[in-house]
Amino acid sequence: MRRPRRSVNDRLEPALDVRELARLDDLYRTEERLRRQRGYRFIAGADEAGRGALAGPLMVGVVVLDAGKDAIPWLDDSKKMTVRRRAEACERIKEEAIAWAVGSADIHTIDKYGPDHAESVALVEAFKDVKTQLEGVNPDILLIDGDGALEFPSDDVEVEYLVGGDSTVAVIAAASVVAKEARDEYMRRLCELGEGSEVLYNFDVNKGYPTAAHIKVIKKHGFCEHHRLRYLKKHMPYEILTEEYQKREKKIAAKKKFSTG
Repeated sequence: MRRPRRSVNDRLEPALDVRELARLDDLYRTEERLRRQRGYRFIAGADEAGRGALAGPLMVGVVVLDAGKDAIPWLDDSKKMTVRRRAEACERIKEEAIAWAVGSADIHTIDKYGPDHAESVALVEAFKDVKTQLEGVNPDILLIDGDGALEFPSDDVEVEYLVGGDSTVAVIAAASVVAKEARDEYMRRLCELGEGSEVLYNFDVNKGYPTAAHIKVIKKHGFCEHHRLRYLKKHMPYEILTEEYQKREKKIAAKKKFSTG
């Protein structure tokens, strides 16, 4: 691993101490081992954002880092990073990665098929985009954060699952960063472009997650079109959720019928 270069923000950030440099060494070690022992060139990492949220899409990031670039200071599981460090890391990833992409699964997919299937849909979308950026070449291996419960329907690429990989493997951490930044921006945009309900639920602040304030608003005002009905069973009567689900299904069916004409 190449040690992080100094940046214009060094005067604002505390210097990288010995412990942080050691942590970064450990973070990049998995990829270095795969390159050295197996001769791999394109090592992809994948991680999700928004799985536990009550509202908004589930997104998955896939990243292939460039071994010739410096290590990214403070890179970690996106949830552990400060807002500024995460934004700066995301910018570096987008500028320097060999390939990166974010896939998305909407609330309809989550409600109808569940979060595992939705995450697979988003992963496949992001992976296809990365493969396109690699000019049709599959990564040598795809490292996915998790215990193997997530399905990746492909026999053309080696897949390895790593529990806690977003805090122990650089390329997975990078994927977690681009996924979270993309989803946070999406939820902020809902408030900027919405017609009022998005602001009521403070999606720009809670990003759709079940904070105490968010749940309080749901119990007082009900849900909106961006909420996942599957996730509201603890907070809303089953009959109301079932009725709303049926309405949404009919609306989607009508759109499909109109589009096919």
